[in-house]
Amino acid sequence: MQKRKWKADEMEMAINFKSIRVAYIFSIVTLLGYCIYSFAIQKELPFVPFIVLSGQLFLFYFSKIYLTRKMARGNKDEE
Repeated sequence: MQKRKWKADEMEMAINFKSIRVAYIFSIVTLLGYCIYSFAIQKELPFVPFIVLSGQLFLFYFSKIYLTRKMARGNKDEE
């Protein structure tokens, strides 16, 4: 894979962000649906999909809190 020699502009970044968000929502809904369906049919929670789902949600919220605090700390330094 070749290295890119340019940085993404604002439009490309917005498109990438929206695409990532759609893919993330799709994977969350799919894993949640699979876990619910499997639990309803087999009366047993599928371990691996549930761990992946939980890990995704944990990483999302943890990174959101971390980045929010990091950005807020940066804004206080500028004042």
